[in-house]
Amino acid sequence: MISRSPQISISHAALGELVRFAVVGVTVAALYFVLFVCLSQTRLPDFVINLVAFCTAVVVQYFLQAKWTFKRSAAKTAQAGKFIVTVGFGLLLSTLISSVIGPAMHWSSVVTAAVVVVILPISNFILFKVWVFALK
Repeated sequence: MISRSPQISISHAALGELVRFAVVGVTVAALYFVLFVCLSQTRLPDFVINLVAFCTAVVVQYFLQAKWTFKRSAAKTAQAGKFIVTVGFGLLLSTLISSVIGPAMHWSSVVTAAVVVVILPISNFILFKVWVFALK
């Protein structure tokens, strides 16, 4: 008897949304990287360089995720607030993984970073979809 593996059905619209989310994520990561490297050539302190690169990337991410990925207006204060809370949650989650879970599990820094890089986009997509940019 031949058994069929379960098939996952995803709509064309949902797949498009997921692809756009990933494209924005890669774009914003590249923006952060370029800004950080370029600003590193200045006399600014590292924390200022990181702050400028990070905040710029977050603002660009908000507008791209709102307008392009989820097709929502970016001019909603409550939505922007939820986005900032989600970014803060991501920071806390990555800190928990890198400072508590990784060391407790005796993970290498590479494994720890890989776990963060996998978990954060998944949690962000879910929170963006069901909370930040959810249709009311």
